[in-house]
Amino acid sequence: MKNNIIRKSMICGIIILFFGISVIPTMSWNVAGGIYLSISETSNVSRFNSIYYETIEDLFLDLAVTSFDDSICVLLGDGIGGFGNFQQYMVGVTPTDIIVGDYNRDGAHDLAVTNPGDNDISILFGDGNGGFGDRQDFPVGETPVGVTSDDFDMDGILDLAVTNTLDYDVSVLLGDGNGGFGDRQDYDVGVRPGFIVSDDLNLDDFPDLAVANRDDNDVTVLLGDGTGGFGDRQDYPVGGGANDVISGDFDLDYAPDLAVTNPMDNDVTILLGDGTGGFGYRQDYLVGLGPAKLVAGDFDSDDVLDLATTNGGDYNVSILLGDGSGGFGDRQDYGVGTIPYDIAFGDFDMDGNLDLAVTNFMDKDLSVLLGDGTGVFGDRQDYPVADYPTSLAVGNYNYRIDPDLDCYGELMWSDIEAGDTVYGNFTVINVGDSGSWLDWEIESKPEWGTWTITPEEGYDLTPEYGPHLVEVSVVAPDEQNQQFTGEIKITNKENDSDFCTIDVSLLTLFKPELEIKGGFGVNVVVKNSGDADVTNVKWEIHVEGGLLGMINKTENGTVDIKAGGSQKVSSGMLFGLGNINVKANVANKEKIATGMQIIILTMINK
Repeated sequence: MKNNIIRKSMICGIIILFFGISVIPTMSWNVAGGIYLSISETSNVSRFNSIYYETIEDLFLDLAVTSFDDSICVLLGDGIGGFGNFQQYMVGVTPTDIIVGDYNRDGAHDLAVTNPGDNDISILFGDGNGGFGDRQDFPVGETPVGVTSDDFDMDGILDLAVTNTLDYDVSVLLGDGNGGFGDRQDYDVGVRPGFIVSDDLNLDDFPDLAVANRDDNDVTVLLGDGTGGFGDRQDYPVGGGANDVISGDFDLDYAPDLAVTNPMDNDVTILLGDGTGGFGYRQDYLVGLGPAKLVAGDFDSDDVLDLATTNGGDYNVSILLGDGSGGFGDRQDYGVGTIPYDIAFGDFDMDGNLDLAVTNFMDKDLSVLLGDGTGVFGDRQDYPVADYPTSLAVGNYNYRIDPDLDCYGELMWSDIEAGDTVYGNFTVINVGDSGSWLDWEIESKPEWGTWTITPEEGYDLTPEYGPHLVEVSVVAPDEQNQQFTGEIKITNKENDSDFCTIDVSLLTLFKPELEIKGGFGVNVVVKNSGDADVTNVKWEIHVEGGLLGMINKTENGTVDIKAGGSQKVSSGMLFGLGNINVKANVANKEKIATGMQIIILTMINK
């Protein structure tokens, strides 16, 4: 019964407002979350969420619509300006605002919805195929209305900011990257805040907030500190019943400006920003009766932002073309349905021009108007949705931006003494879709040796970050003259079929025991005291000396030696008389001896 009263009073309040009656019934204001509704993501997209429009610009845009029957409707686009039948998903009581974001970092678009009848916000996780799973609810303040999304604590994870109309504050909820949000932190704003936008208003690279306050007829600015916190508020007067606020650079000075709908004055206020978070004298522009929502886009393709508003009392939308100096020309109106409410834009027919989508509160449908790129829009095409549609979000719900793991490098060591430590590195990189997050780990490595890999896992690796260096150290096995091979396998934590490998090889030195003996020539006994056979071991014997230095001979070759065995290599017969010097080298191990050559007999000193 309570929810039905809330729903009916909100509907009544909307109808009264859009027909220009300035006295709102008390019951309607008690549930003021439904009186002015909006979606801010079309302006927020200029900051953190811009990644979505970059990655889906060559795909088909879809729509998500909140309705007062406690649901959202998802309509998938066909790429030629049309939309299919809606799929409905239940949320909280009287959902009011909706925004797109990837809150669990799986590459698929999720939705965040404010529920003023439940005093919470619902998150619906997209599956990347156009569907959404069960909702997850998070408590906020009393009668939440507007929601915006940005990375307020600069950790690479989307957070939320929600206006609480009957608490006169904003709740900030920091995301954990897995779809969850921590306890809210509240910040005071004006009386009965409506909708909200995030942007870097003071150009310090930290997102800030701007909130439209309905009863105060002003906008509150909260400057972010980059840790998820916000400073004291600064208020700027606008028009009557300030409802929706968006940001954009209307005068092309690189400092964000604000635009606000004033339903009680039937106009839009422009506040030009100074780049320090402050805003100058306002300029108002007439639109239709009871403007509720607005968006900023380049509708006439002149690289200057224009405005579009919904006018609930006139059943139309107004287009105001910007002049690049912060001013706007006379409005051009286009008819839509009964009590148009929210508005969003996108290139729905893939012709390179911006189009509009508008919810019609009393017609249970939405209107799509295709733009021609000159600021002109064609006749509307209507698509049915659920009862009393309110807010609207453009996204790509049947597409997922996926990471793609790759790695490169090689780890090859040779002539390493058994037990020594060797060092190397390789690189891990995300070569997937722009904006995707990769969580990776070392799944396996060779079982020989003692391995240290730093790091053994990584999180949130994006293509924009570039290659990530992984350091490796290995204590070589004790076996001599042994060839060890294998691979390191690196795996995407979210997709075990996405993996890469780094080839590894290590060759330990053969450390022979040498004994030099005489006889008919110099003979060297080479002993293999290791546990493995050795093959193709290089050896060399050099002998010089005798009377007048007439003895000077070098002999070399290769030899195979069984594990635990020995082999003899020889200089061959020598001929001469006198003292001699002998140098033997086997597998880079050298031994020197002296002796005496007596005609053909070689004697080695002990």
